[in-house]
Amino acid sequence: MKRTFFIVACIIFFIGIFTIPGMTQPPIPSGFYGTIKINNEDAPVGTIITPTIGGTSYPASDTVKTAGTYGLLLVNGDDPSTEATEGGKQGDEIVFQAFVNGQIYVLSPTGTWKSGENQALDLAATESIPVELALFTAEVYGNEVRLKWRTLSESDNFGFEIQRAENNGDFQTIDFIRGQNTTVSPHQYAFLDRNLEQGSYSYRLKQVDLDGSIH
Repeated sequence: MKRTFFIVACIIFFIGIFTIPGMTQPPIPSGFYGTIKINNEDAPVGTIITPTIGGTSYPASDTVKTAGTYGLLLVNGDDPSTEATEGGKQGDEIVFQAFVNGQIYVLSPTGTWKSGENQALDLAATESIPVELALFTAEVYGNEVRLKWRTLSESDNFGFEIQRAENNGDFQTIDFIRGQNTTVSPHQYAFLDRNLEQGSYSYRLKQVDLDGSIH
């Protein structure tokens, strides 16, 4: 009986260290920690820090628990065995944002995604931004133009004035789209400009704060 048990145990151990060809291991997250200052003051407890890579936010964040410090903030890597992009690749630049007291700040410096490494990175910001715009496109369909834009974050954002200029003329407001007030999650927007006559058209967005300020 003892001899049988010894043989089985050896087989289990051998299988445990055997690697199947073609299988890839998910990348190890890249970690960040350090100090964080907002307007030259220690970031208060409750400040939320989020990473973006190439204009895309990924499900990772850290909440400041001791004023002026953060971490460990783990940023997942992209799994090469799937078609979707789940995170960073070796050498990707990471831009960090801070959400505090209803305001959004873009932090500096940027970080670099390195699989399995925990890096010290001291972050700071002095100016808040009402909206971080990641995309703004216009596509023509017959006599219609479809506008699309995406925000990465919004702070006190009442909405967007959509403005159009015809044949190099002055811009005029043609519609208004409500914003998301304050959020650190990405949001998609779209607008369809219909029944256009032949000509040249330019478009732009004007962002309106809750207090009426226009950017």
